[in-house]
Amino acid sequence: MTPPILGILLALGSFLAACQRITGLADLEFASDPRTEEQGGGAGSGGEGGKGDSGGAGGGGGMTGGHGGDAGMSGDGGITGGGAGGAVCGGDNQAPLAVLPESIEGNAGQEISLDASASSDPEQGFLTFAWEPLADAPPLVNMDGAKATVLVKECGDFAYRVTVTDPCGAMSEATVQVKVATGGYVAKKNCDPATACGGVSRPWCEIQQAIDATKGALVIRVASGVYGPVSLREGVSLEGGYSEDFSSRTTIPSDQKTVIETPGGSALRGPPGGASLVDGLLIRANLMVPQTSLSMITLQKGSLTLRNLRVEGGDAGQVVTRACGIAREATSLGALVLEDAVAVVGLDASKHSAALCLEGAGDVLLSGAVLQGGKAANSLAVDASYLGNLKISKCTLEGGKGSLQSVGLRWIVNGQGAALTLDKTLVIGGVGPVVLGLDLVGVGAVMIQGGEVRGEEEGGGASLLGVGIRAVGVGGTDQPGLVLSGVTVVGASGALERIGLLADRTGVQVSGGTLDGSVTPGGRRAVGVRFAGNEPGKGLLLDKCDRIGGGAPSGQGARYEAFGVELESAAGAILSENKLVVGCTSVCKADFPGALAAGVRGLKGALVLDKNDTVVGGPQKGGLAASSSRHAGVWLEEGSLKATGNKLLGGNLTPDSLPGEVVGVDSQGLLTLSGNTLVGGYGFSLAVGLNAVGGKGSQILANSIRGGAAKVAIGARTGSQASLLFSVNTVNACGIPLEGPDGGVCKSVDQSTGLISHGDFNSRFSNNYVLGGFGAVSTGCELGNNAEQLGGEGAALFVYNLCFGIGRGKTSEPTTEAVGIRLVGLDGKKAQGFHMLNNIFLVSNVTAERYVGVEGPAEQLIMRNNDFFLVSGPMGLGPGSAYYKRGAQEIDDLLVLNQSSPSWTFDKNIAKNPKFKAPLGDFTALTAAGLHLDSSCALLNQGMITPAEANDFDGEVRGKGQVDGFPEIGPDECP
Repeated sequence: MTPPILGILLALGSFLAACQRITGLADLEFASDPRTEEQGGGAGSGGEGGKGDSGGAGGGGGMTGGHGGDAGMSGDGGITGGGAGGAVCGGDNQAPLAVLPESIEGNAGQEISLDASASSDPEQGFLTFAWEPLADAPPLVNMDGAKATVLVKECGDFAYRVTVTDPCGAMSEATVQVKVATGGYVAKKNCDPATACGGVSRPWCEIQQAIDATKGALVIRVASGVYGPVSLREGVSLEGGYSEDFSSRTTIPSDQKTVIETPGGSALRGPPGGASLVDGLLIRANLMVPQTSLSMITLQKGSLTLRNLRVEGGDAGQVVTRACGIAREATSLGALVLEDAVAVVGLDASKHSAALCLEGAGDVLLSGAVLQGGKAANSLAVDASYLGNLKISKCTLEGGKGSLQSVGLRWIVNGQGAALTLDKTLVIGGVGPVVLGLDLVGVGAVMIQGGEVRGEEEGGGASLLGVGIRAVGVGGTDQPGLVLSGVTVVGASGALERIGLLADRTGVQVSGGTLDGSVTPGGRRAVGVRFAGNEPGKGLLLDKCDRIGGGAPSGQGARYEAFGVELESAAGAILSENKLVVGCTSVCKADFPGALAAGVRGLKGALVLDKNDTVVGGPQKGGLAASSSRHAGVWLEEGSLKATGNKLLGGNLTPDSLPGEVVGVDSQGLLTLSGNTLVGGYGFSLAVGLNAVGGKGSQILANSIRGGAAKVAIGARTGSQASLLFSVNTVNACGIPLEGPDGGVCKSVDQSTGLISHGDFNSRFSNNYVLGGFGAVSTGCELGNNAEQLGGEGAALFVYNLCFGIGRGKTSEPTTEAVGIRLVGLDGKKAQGFHMLNNIFLVSNVTAERYVGVEGPAEQLIMRNNDFFLVSGPMGLGPGSAYYKRGAQEIDDLLVLNQSSPSWTFDKNIAKNPKFKAPLGDFTALTAAGLHLDSSCALLNQGMITPAEANDFDGEVRGKGQVDGFPEIGPDECP
């Protein structure tokens, strides 16, 4: 026990030492008390420790010094203490406070963070942290001061302790419980409902258990097995396809053995918000009782991505009223993504079946998916009615088998806020009475690039209507409507009516690709593109397509119709630089009279054709019914046609498969034709290059117009035209191409007429080269009634034309009659109302019974300065022929019938046997010797003569005078 006086001295020493620390008097020294040597030195300002025999405790660090002195060593006492560092480590030092949360929840297989940063020291000293697992807790993988990380691969509750130490060595500790009972592993094997916690070794037994236990974002990994319906939580995603021990995984949908099965209702729902991913599952129905409605996957308000997934409805006998493979609810605003091998197939229902049902709003992306409806009254791959954008890339959409309708994709929207994009996608309507590849109503804008759209599945059987694309009211006032680039579109193969593209009140732009009503024979009606509606600004543009074709219908007990393009829209259409526009893509078969085919049929609106390679009605066969069929390159019932640089054909270009009537252009509207080739083709009863009836202000300029080979062949026929300009055209009644009298293409022609004009008042025909040949009755030009009186408003001007009536030229097939120009009275009247000036009329054949330069009857007719030539003898016979030597008087006698009519003005016409520098068989090698100057200049203007010298028409060098009594005429004398 310490004596009282000693206690007083010790207290005094401590007080003085404290004063020294406080005042900082470093030079104040105190004598060492023997008693401090036993107890150790007191706290000093960096002073020495006591030097006891057994060593005392080192001196405490002063407020301004370093750390306290170390404990004294036995035998030599304590050693000198260091600086204090600001810590007071005497009896007044307080221990630090260690702080950890009571518990932390984590997931198996994930890193879990431990944090003791909330720990503190009352003296604000520097703290050190020591972490350690307790019991069988997994080891720590990272320790950095107040923080540590642990990777827990198994499930359970694990404890971790942290020890906190201050600079004076004072310590405290805290413990945290890590609860790993919400792991993301589900398997049928190794699961125990009593102990399962979601780890690899102790997985959940059911998917829903894992989802319900999840806190925060989590990926649920599911092994093979059959599981019940699940509802996703926000941020929770599923990965299927794992083996039972989770050592391997497959994501191929067809090999998938991770199954979510439902006896009724949705197999998978969610999420209610946020975004989730479902990857590598088979979802199917196992219905026990009939269902009113079934959606295998239902998307609520959140966003969902599906990948490597297969959805199927189960056995065909399990029927519901309405079935959807994947459905987005009307209240949903979330995005839906199907990517990388998602297959939805085989959903059966009594009324409605769709692989994908879309309502609500939000964007939808389909990539690499296969969607197929099942069996129902209405079967669809995609059924959409929502506002949002739908993008489909490299997918296959097939409607399935519908007892009423089958549709690849149907999108019906009230408004134009949605846009549809298809890229390299195959769309098929399916099988059923009505099949539609794409059925679009009210969508804002649609763009399709590459891929194929078909109404009917190949080999799908007979149906009533098959349409590749039907677009109604697509595109707003400032939107492009329907845009196709490089797409193959086919209506159907087995339907009665087959339409590739049907657009109504929709602007359409097509570039490249093919558009066909059908690619196989059969059916009653086939149309490549049908364009209807009267929406202003919503026209049709078909540009650079490989083929636009109707098909090859057979009538099937009724007449057929086959059109490449059918136009019934006031907005009009433009066809530019397409390779082939055709009605009958192969041989159409007429089982019933009245069959119709056309490359383009215009029912209304303005039609523009620009530089299309071939526009043709196509070939046809069919017994007596074929005689009443009519095929046309362009058939314009109403509206207008502007065509430049096209080849427009009526029927076939070979002598096989002959339609009844073939017409290159058949029009009842306004025409503007320039630089085109118009050919009727090979026909049975009638072949016409151009048939233009009605219209006002038409202009037909610089075209090559040919009739063809039929019983009646006509190059061009016009009628009831007002103010028609018909100029600088080459018109040929027969020849495909013109092969001359020995070519054989016109042997069966009974009547051949180059140009027929009936009732074209106030019109002008000028500088045309017209050939009527080679038929039994061959007529160069035929003019019918034009006006009630000469000089009236309706008088027609016929000037600078060449009209040749050429017979067959073979005695084995004689020509009955050859006429240069024929005047025909209509409605019991005489032909009247023509001014015929400076024309050339030529008649020639070897065996004709009648040679007529101009034939009446006619009244109110003016004929001035015309050149009439009657050449007897086969083409190419020289002067030695007896036919060639017929005299001028004989020719004059045969020139005109009814010229004594008092209403005729017949003045300064020439009737002579012309001089030719080349055989008549080459009608572009004529010389102008013996012609009127104006007629010679007409030949020059048309490029129809080949003078021996460039500056003289009579075949002699300029300046040598007259030849054979003909005046010397040179090109410098032309007006």
